[in-house]
Amino acid sequence: MSELRDLIVEDHRTVEALFLAYETGGQNQETVDELCSLLARHMRLEEDLVYPRIEQVADGVSLMLEAEREHLAAASLIERLRHESDPDQQAVLLLQLKQAVAQHVIEEESELLPLLDTAVSEADRSALAQAFAGAREAAV
Repeated sequence: MSELRDLIVEDHRTVEALFLAYETGGQNQETVDELCSLLARHMRLEEDLVYPRIEQVADGVSLMLEAEREHLAAASLIERLRHESDPDQQAVLLLQLKQAVAQHVIEEESELLPLLDTAVSEADRSALAQAFAGAREAAV
């Protein structure tokens, strides 16, 4: 497992924990805001740093295009969530987002990240990991 994979998977587990916290912890706005911010940051970093590299490897274009489509759908739900004040409608949107993210995570962790591990050199993955970690810290 690569350092880059670890960083991406760590974000995935944090997002899953935030969904769970919302579901079990009283459905508060702070959790919604944190979840939306983390997802938006994570998607931006993948799109800016990881997906361009995936696009350069065999079979990477189709995986990257599918991941980008999934990100667009999630971004649309995030935008709607950020402007939704009705708690019932917010819960519906969060459920839709959770389902979309869960499917994306499964595909990313089972297809895209293994491709990255096998098709991209360790040095390139390390450089990507450093850039990902640095950008993630800068965005906090």
